[in-house]
Amino acid sequence: MENLVILLTLHSSHFAHWTQMQTGILESYEWCNSGFSAGRTDEEEEEEEEGAMQPKLGKLSTSEVTKDSVHLSWTVQAGAFDSFLLQYRDVEGKRQALPVDGGSRTLVISDLLPSRKYKFNFYGISGHKRLGPISTNAVTAFPEASSVTPPRLEQLLVSEVTPTSLRLRWDTPEGDFDTFLVRFWAGGPPRRCRHPRPRNANALLLPAACTDRRV
Repeated sequence: MENLVILLTLHSSHFAHWTQMQTGILESYEWCNSGFSAGRTDEEEEEEEEGAMQPKLGKLSTSEVTKDSVHLSWTVQAGAFDSFLLQYRDVEGKRQALPVDGGSRTLVISDLLPSRKYKFNFYGISGHKRLGPISTNAVTAFPEASSVTPPRLEQLLVSEVTPTSLRLRWDTPEGDFDTFLVRFWAGGPPRRCRHPRPRNANALLLPAACTDRRV
């Protein structure tokens, strides 16, 4: 017959507590004037204590969303984490895993594509455990319309006229052109001369071949 040990503790005329040890299992019971109930084992109490001490993530939020970046922030409801881990897919669809210091509460994700939906999964690291994730979505903004002033040409002038050449000059008071193209023809039989010019040029010396007649 197995040994059974029962320890009885009287707290009052309406309440009593006893504990029994049988086959290495410790069990406890409580009695009051409304009846009795079985207590929890040591293993159950240890699991509850471990769960109570385990840190807990709160909410993951986004703000300051631009065409190529997202500002993330998060909260911790209980405890403290050793570190965090953020996962998302980059512009090429590859999964990215960014470690974050345990004391941080914000993070900026950059180099994103405009007008695209991103999902972020956030984990808390405590010891060897990874807890979570908490998740959120963000849609990057549309590219802004260009505010650059359109380029404008002005004042084509002729100077330094000689029997064999002449010089043309022009102004660009606003904006920048990629290139310039000067096209003209001399009097008499049709003969056209085309002269492409780089973007930083503002003058052209016409050669004798194109200036032996009235331009």
